[in-house]
Amino acid sequence: MKKSLVSKEYFWLLVAFVLVITVANVVTPMFQSTAERKDLPLTELTPGQADGALQLVDQGFGQEETPGTTSSVRVGYAFLVRNSDAKRALQSSAYRVVARDAENNVLASDGGSIVLVMPGQTLGIGGTLFVTESARVANLSVQLRAGELAAVRSSPFLSVEHVRYDAAPDATVSGVINNPFERDITDLRVSAVAYDADDRIVGGGFALLAFIPANRSLGVITSLNRASNVARVELYPDFSDQSSVTWPNEGLPPGGRALVLGQQGFGQRDDQLGYAFLLENPNDTLVVREIYYHVTAYSAAGEVLATDAGRLEIVLPGEKLGIGGSLPLEGEERIARVEALVLPRKYQLSASVPPFRVVDAVYQDDEAQPRATGRLINPYPQRVMQLHLSAVAYDAVGNIIGGGHTALEAVPAQGEVTAEVPIVVSAAPARVEIYATRTALTKME
Repeated sequence: MKKSLVSKEYFWLLVAFVLVITVANVVTPMFQSTAERKDLPLTELTPGQADGALQLVDQGFGQEETPGTTSSVRVGYAFLVRNSDAKRALQSSAYRVVARDAENNVLASDGGSIVLVMPGQTLGIGGTLFVTESARVANLSVQLRAGELAAVRSSPFLSVEHVRYDAAPDATVSGVINNPFERDITDLRVSAVAYDADDRIVGGGFALLAFIPANRSLGVITSLNRASNVARVELYPDFSDQSSVTWPNEGLPPGGRALVLGQQGFGQRDDQLGYAFLLENPNDTLVVREIYYHVTAYSAAGEVLATDAGRLEIVLPGEKLGIGGSLPLEGEERIARVEALVLPRKYQLSASVPPFRVVDAVYQDDEAQPRATGRLINPYPQRVMQLHLSAVAYDAVGNIIGGGHTALEAVPAQGEVTAEVPIVVSAAPARVEIYATRTALTKME
């Protein structure tokens, strides 16, 4: 037995070593830190000029006409860069944008890293500057640092489709981001670049995505700060300084089983969306921690109508958990499908821990706000504060037709309280379920 155990341990160490070497060969060039290059100067370029293989293709801005916060006005900027090297990727680049008035006074500036530009890729970067209400931006300069060239084994881009611009009530851009890699990617930055009818850049913005799974797609919606004459918009997904690239289920111990994403569904009522999905931890001795989720609502044409995202702190051994939510919609355009995706970050050994239970859940029909109610039971000898409640609504054949969520302030030690969750459903449900889970704010005392 001892010989067999040693052999098994050696086998898994060998597997881990091979994975580390493989990831290092493919991924390390993408994410080398820019810290050792932070003191190198940036070069101001005009469109068409280049610093090494990094070429500035275009640049522009658009100033909002209405004040933003604290009597400031938003200025959306964007620029395009291209890696002119057809075989090697650019990494560890950086940028700085400076906005000036007609007298050449600096009004605002912004900067950041350009982590990776694939061979031959054109990448757009957008952002927002804030200037005083009385200030007018007359010109924008872009400074770049070329970075370093590194060989890559393959060079697909993170691609985008179904880009949609909505001017009212707030300017937003939506699109579907596709991950062609066989690995999960975290902490992406998605930039928006707005053009007028003459193809001049007249605005920009960005959104952050917590993750995108390997070989999958999800929706993103970002705000856009721009001039009023937008004719079209482009979206560019990009790696950030915090991005990581990992194999699916990386960190799952030998013999462990991955978190299961089960049934999911939604309901639409006028301009409200209610969604829900089920998770199951199939392990008896492992807890799953830091579970990120992303929900996308699509139209029949594949356009993104709404998104939601969040993080679950823990799914206990053997626990089945429902996660619900609700979102306002811009108008009453019909949703064709809703897709939830999850990314668990940690699996840890744990003894059996009892979950919170909600019993006697019923649907309460209310014209103003339908809701699910039940009795939440605390199995612990401590008072628990700050729990998250989710409701899942089902029709007569067991399809999920809506959901919702709310916060619960406290439940007494080994006691119970009434759980009440507002829900959005497409029709009166045949049954409802309510689930309680911990959050980052949960305390037991």
